[in-house]
Amino acid sequence: MKIAELLQTRSPLELDAKDWENLFGGLQPSFRVRQVQNGLYKSYVSPWENLTIPRTLRETFKELFYLSSDHAKVTLSDNGDTLKALLTLSDQRQIETVLMRYERRSTVCISTQVGCAMNCVFCATGQGGYERHLKVHEMQEQYFWAARELKRLDSNSKITNVVLMGMGEPLANYDNSISFVRSLMTQFSLGARSITLSTVGVVPGIVKLADESLQINLAVSLHAPNDELRTQIVPINRRYGIASLVEALNIYKSRTNRRITLEYALINDLNDHDEHMTQLADIALNLKAHVNLIPLNPTPKYDFRGSPPQRVNKCKTLLQDNGVQVTIRDTRGSDIAAACGQLVANNVNFPKRKRNASLV
Repeated sequence: MKIAELLQTRSPLELDAKDWENLFGGLQPSFRVRQVQNGLYKSYVSPWENLTIPRTLRETFKELFYLSSDHAKVTLSDNGDTLKALLTLSDQRQIETVLMRYERRSTVCISTQVGCAMNCVFCATGQGGYERHLKVHEMQEQYFWAARELKRLDSNSKITNVVLMGMGEPLANYDNSISFVRSLMTQFSLGARSITLSTVGVVPGIVKLADESLQINLAVSLHAPNDELRTQIVPINRRYGIASLVEALNIYKSRTNRRITLEYALINDLNDHDEHMTQLADIALNLKAHVNLIPLNPTPKYDFRGSPPQRVNKCKTLLQDNGVQVTIRDTRGSDIAAACGQLVANNVNFPKRKRNASLV
């Protein structure tokens, strides 16, 4: 970037090493660039906090830059093991990020859009509508917040897994989502197999992703095993039906040799009948996919409720009896609306849905 562009940059995560050198203009020692970048990508401190640099430089950074992670409104759940952050972006729009702490891992759930245009009927994010794509640095700032928060809670802990399952459809914001994934590996030193991208089934994006040479995990929000039912629940099925979705997933699987996960939100007396599990088993066996059953969390604008525990367990048994590998997701943060794919904050005012939002 040129100096004039640098002075208009809002996030320090937008700058590479050369940009920092230009910003310093030869007035700082050469190690200063490495010092600042280590603070951002390894120590997770704001450039103006807890970093051994001249005070005047810290004050300059504080005036120049804006990090949404420095303006996080955090809600706790699950005895403090689930943290939901409401982050205010530089344009005052708001997104949500969830940090989930387990005994042996810590997972951060990343949003890729402000709102979502997919309009899945049970999803609180989709109910709110779509505003815009997130930029790469706005996704990085979510990781930055989670890593810094985790370090504050336990100095020996670190983020072990990232899931792109928050607000928005990652493959609708394809270029930025993939650039973010690559930055997790190159800048934040996270392994590809610790990253999961979740899609509602944007077929062109899945095929394109197959050629990226990324060994990440792919999860697909299926939620229904036939076109008639899936179209009711997941409207994008009108454009990309189950047959075309399965074809794209087989292409992805053949090119990457990575196992696919099918996510299935169980909705009481709607998609949890025995015949649905038989149909789901056929799809899963075709793809040699793992099935992740998700007890649905209620949302304000969707009347249906999740399947009761006994039915969830019966669905698991039916799938296993058909030879399918299946797990039941440990739903976190339902009391703070933090379940992945169902994020919503009471004080977020999403605009009216934009029907023509690009799908890929």
